[in-house]
Amino acid sequence: MTERLYYKDSCLLQFESVITESVQTESGYAVVLERSAFYPTSGGQFHDTGRLNEIEVLDVTETEEGQVHHFTSAPVGQAGDKVVGRIDSQRRYDNCRKHTAQHILSHAFVELFEMETVSVHLGDQYASIELNNKSVTEEQLMQAEALANQLVSEAWPIRIRFENEEEAAKLPLRKMPARSGVIRIIQIGELEYSACGGTHCRNTSEVGTIKLVGTEKIRGNISVRFLSGRLARDDYFSRFEVTNRLATNLTCHYSDLEERFARTFEENKEIRKELNRLQAERMPRLAEELASKAGTAGRTSLLVESVDLANPKLLGQLAALAAENTGGIVILISDKRAALATAPGSGHHAGKLAGEFVKEFSLKGGGGEYQAQLVGVDLQELAAYRKIVEKQLDQS
Repeated sequence: MTERLYYKDSCLLQFESVITESVQTESGYAVVLERSAFYPTSGGQFHDTGRLNEIEVLDVTETEEGQVHHFTSAPVGQAGDKVVGRIDSQRRYDNCRKHTAQHILSHAFVELFEMETVSVHLGDQYASIELNNKSVTEEQLMQAEALANQLVSEAWPIRIRFENEEEAAKLPLRKMPARSGVIRIIQIGELEYSACGGTHCRNTSEVGTIKLVGTEKIRGNISVRFLSGRLARDDYFSRFEVTNRLATNLTCHYSDLEERFARTFEENKEIRKELNRLQAERMPRLAEELASKAGTAGRTSLLVESVDLANPKLLGQLAALAAENTGGIVILISDKRAALATAPGSGHHAGKLAGEFVKEFSLKGGGGEYQAQLVGVDLQELAAYRKIVEKQLDQS
C-alpha cells in the first residue's frame, strides 16, 4: 500500500520515492510509488497535480486496496527507478483552504442550528456542503458566514491526530467513521474534531475568507455553495470591478446601485410599454410598406425581409398583416426569430414550409396553416431562405 506523505504534512510539496509499478492503461500511463505526497480524488476533494521527474501528473486516483495511481502524460520509469515528485503549490493550497473552510462552515451550521453536513463538494470553481435540512433562511446563512469568518480570524491551530477506535470514540467527533484501525482526525482548536483524510491548513487564519455564494435543493436537502482563500479574493475583485464600472457610468455611489437600477428598470418598462403601443398602432402602415417590397416566385408573391421591432411578440402579427396585403407568403426575421405567414386562399401551408427550414437549416419551430415560428435563424442566410421557399413553390 502507498505510504501517504500528506497524511502527516499537508504543506509537503516535494518528495523522493521509488516506483513499484508502471503500466500503460486506457487512461494513460499509471505509476504506483512506495510513498507519495500526491492527494488522490476522494472525500469530495479533487486530486493534486504536479510532476514526477518533470513528467506532468494529470490525475491521481486510489484503489479499494489503498494503492495510489498517478496518471502521467508520458512514461516516468520502470519498477525500482527513483523519482522526485513536485506538487503544484497553488492547487494544493487552494484545496487546503477549501477543505478547512468546509470543516469550519460545517461546524458553524451545527453550532448555530444543529444542521449536519451529509456530503461535500470541493470543486475548482466553488465548494459546497449539503445540509440535512430542507431549507435555510437568509438570516441563517448570514449568521453561519459571520461565525465561520470569526473562527478564521481567531487563528485556531489545526492539528493532525492518529487515534485507534477506542481513543477516537472518546473524542467529540462529528461522525464516527465506519472503518476500523487507526483513524486520522483533523482537530481545529477545541472546537472541531473530524475523521478526515484530506489536506488542511496549519491554522484557520490561512483560509483567508469564507463567502457564501448561493444555495440549491439537492436530494431533498439544501446545498450551500461557498468560496474561500484565493477564489473568494478573485470573486471580490471581479465583483468590485463590475460594481465600480456601473457606479461610474451611472454617476452614483455603489451603495445606491440597487435603488438606481430599480428606478431605471421601472422607467424602461414604461418607455417600452409606450413604444409597443405606438408600434402596434403603426402595424397596418408598416405591413403595407413591407408588402410593397414583395417580389414573386413563379405566380406567388414572396417577401423575405428583416425587421427591427421593439416587441418581438408583434412579429407574427406583422407577418400575417403583410401576407394579407400581398396575398402570398411572407417571412419576417427579427434578431434570431422568424415569423412565416401565408395569406388565406394562397394555397400554401405555413407549417409545412417551416418544416423545410427546420430540416434544411437545423432550426427549431413549426406552426399551422397560416402562421409558423422559427428560432435560431441567421440574418446572413436571407438569400438561402428565399431559395428554400422558391424550391418548394417550383415543386408544388
